[in-house]
Amino acid sequence: MKEKIVLIIALGLSLVGIVCLFFLQPGVSPAELKLTGEITKISDKGSIQFIEFAPDDLLTVSFKGLDLEKGNVTLVGRLQEYKGRVEFVVMRVE
Repeated sequence: MKEKIVLIIALGLSLVGIVCLFFLQPGVSPAELKLTGEITKISDKGSIQFIEFAPDDLLTVSFKGLDLEKGNVTLVGRLQEYKGRVEFVVMRVE
């Protein structure tokens, strides 16, 4: 009898946890990702660099003022939500 009560409580808490995770999504991806492609354009706006990166149609930004040049590169960074849109924030270049 006690096992059934513990099972019901555990299932209930699991469902509450899943619902909370659905509504409280993190704004930043915890995992580092690598994007490989070609930088076609770099726009400096003060301390922010906006990077046009092909073949992905993904907003790519750098806050660190990295020394970037046009051409093929591998960018390492994280996904972040900004104003309802997903952007890739570059941490470093490989």
